[in-house]
Amino acid sequence: MLERSVFSEQMAQQRREAALAFIEKHPTDPRRWDIVLRLNPATPRFVKEWGPLDEKGVPSKPVIDEAAATAWKNRVTELQAAMAKATDLSENNRKLLAEKTDPKPVIYHPEADATKQIADAVAEAKKSGKHVMIQIGGQWCIWCMRLHKMIAADAELTKAQNDNYVLVHLNYSPENKNEPTLAALDHPERFGFPVLVILDANGKRLHTQDSGYLEEGDFHSKAKVMKFFSQWSPKAVDPATYAKKS
Repeated sequence: MLERSVFSEQMAQQRREAALAFIEKHPTDPRRWDIVLRLNPATPRFVKEWGPLDEKGVPSKPVIDEAAATAWKNRVTELQAAMAKATDLSENNRKLLAEKTDPKPVIYHPEADATKQIADAVAEAKKSGKHVMIQIGGQWCIWCMRLHKMIAADAELTKAQNDNYVLVHLNYSPENKNEPTLAALDHPERFGFPVLVILDANGKRLHTQDSGYLEEGDFHSKAKVMKFFSQWSPKAVDPATYAKKS
């Protein structure tokens, strides 16, 4: 295990050096921003001494060169700031940079009572004539954050969601996987995260959506998400919507 840790640190150092060399040698090459996006301020760790090993052979108290680690974090921050001001930055990379540097919204709560969350949402849906949309994921899930941010930033998507659904963010994380609740929903976690479950106003599951089908490139497709909202709205599943008019 020590050998693995040493090798991982060496590779991180080599990637860091190669990245900085490319950026310095090609200051106008737009590919430099792809490299900046891949930089991690937490690696390499700048280990000076590996110290004692635990029972599994893993270094338990490595000695870190704090000055070097801090300098590296500052350098990454400087490069990201330069990237944000760049005029040759693609729109896609601009979104990816914002994802790295903007504060992450707190939408999933491991401590929440999932059963109560759903019961409250069903009660509200029954009063308002809406469906319940359960977005299952966690704070750790990058695609969960992407979907949430896209909808929140788009007035049309926000309206379509709010007009038709009562939204529940149901947590799935090491702290709380909410396994009984997921079992009751027929194990939507099998589709990965985020996964969307639609309930009617009586709490009956109507549909489970693999959100991978809503993706397009590095983000989700507005058109696909809007179509999903439309297809599982109360109006869309109401037989009266399709009754022939006399």
